[in-house]
Amino acid sequence: KGRKERVVPFGAPARTALEAVDTDEPQRAALRDYLLHRMGGSVPDSAVLREGLPYWQEVARRFAQTPYGFAVSEDVEAMEAMLEAQ
Repeated sequence: KGRKERVVPFGAPARTALEAVDTDEPQRAALRDYLLHRMGGSVPDSAVLREGLPYWQEVARRFAQTPYGFAVSEDVEAMEAMLEAQ
C-alpha cells in the first residue's frame, strides 16, 4: 500500500529519481518535497510537511546518537523552520 514508484535508470540524476516518487505515505512525500526544494525546487506545501514531519522527528530522536540521526535532525530542523516561516 502507498508505494507507487516508477523505475528510474541507475545513474539518473537525483532530482529525476525524486520527481519519480509518487506516494501517499506522508513521511515519504514530505522528505521528497523537502529534498526537491533543497535542489532548487519550490517550498514544500505546509500541509505535506505538517503531515510527514512527526515521522522524521521520531526517527531523529530514535537515532540521535548516530551519524544518521544527526543528519536527519538537521533535515528536521530545516523542515520545522520552513513551517514556521509559512
